[in-house]
Amino acid sequence: MSAKKNFNIDQCHVKVLVAPLDWGLGHIMRCIPIINELLDLGCEVVIAGPQIIKKVIHEEFPDLTFLPLQGYRISLSRKKGWFFGKMILQFPKILNTVLFEKKWLERTIKSEKIDIVISDNRPGLYSKKVPSIYITHQLSIKTNSRIGDIFSNKLHRHFIRKYTACWVPDFKENGLAGELSHSHSLVHNVVYIGALSRIKKTISEKTNEHPLVILLSGPEPQRTILEEQLFAQLPQIKHAVLFVRGIPTDNHLIVNEQKNVDVKNYLNSLELNKVLNNASLIISRSGYTSIMDYVALQKRALLIATPGQAEQEYLASYLEKQKYFLSVPQQNFDLKVALEQEKDFIYEMPEFSMDAYKKVVRELVDTFKSSNFASTV
Repeated sequence: MSAKKNFNIDQCHVKVLVAPLDWGLGHIMRCIPIINELLDLGCEVVIAGPQIIKKVIHEEFPDLTFLPLQGYRISLSRKKGWFFGKMILQFPKILNTVLFEKKWLERTIKSEKIDIVISDNRPGLYSKKVPSIYITHQLSIKTNSRIGDIFSNKLHRHFIRKYTACWVPDFKENGLAGELSHSHSLVHNVVYIGALSRIKKTISEKTNEHPLVILLSGPEPQRTILEEQLFAQLPQIKHAVLFVRGIPTDNHLIVNEQKNVDVKNYLNSLELNKVLNNASLIISRSGYTSIMDYVALQKRALLIATPGQAEQEYLASYLEKQKYFLSVPQQNFDLKVALEQEKDFIYEMPEFSMDAYKKVVRELVDTFKSSNFASTV
């Protein structure tokens, strides 16, 4: 196809809109290395999203322009068996958000003179006017329902095909996400960009201030349910524990009377980088962004999948079979028993290159600047 001329183009200036999904913190966190690379390449970066995204971005990039854009406001069921049913009930709200963001984007491209759009799992943010990039590791969606799998994948791939390219944050060979990122019926515009992590492995003297770090995130009410479950069992632990709740918009800490347990609502990337580098063990959800962080650091981790969230359940099981991490179900979770199991677990995690995405981002910007970007939309 012939290249499309973009009238916002400037050989020395490219304005990129980055819009992550507001399902937990993982989507915005894995966009951070991409944002950093865009800034290193001299691009102007604009972020769009709801308040929780704004809070995180302000911590990481206080000088970036932020555009308010309503989120998907997804909530999970308290019971595993009702997960898919509750998602179906929220489908009209999800579809309305997709339609809204599509109209919002067309106005924003014109008013803000956007040159490139990068959407992390927000399916409505594509346009024929500018190169539009979609980021997802779920080329194959799992829902714990055969009908749900068929419907979800057909709809998801419909939107993926609307984009100029679909960036998959995984490796084409020996991937971290298994079947999720390696569908047998790939869409035509998929590009594997390697794992993304804002966390960097550092060589420094270990303080071992908090040998056990607990990181929570994700949609409610399951985040709070696991938080309460873990706090009830923390008196069993005598060594130092850092408990990060994953709530950047909350200014109130929960009451904690254990002297060996430090509680934080949220840590920015610099703080988290230091904490994770010095941790001996991490306990967290099996969210894909967290997994990429632990792989980057080659860290021991105990994963607890969100009940009913088939993606996390699959990842936890798959990575345990690969002997990358140990996984333990949330139901009847016993912290003391889990820690004993982790001591006996034999890790066999290989080293992965964590910089492959930089080449893909650079090629996107360079190709755009040369006006040779052939849109496939």
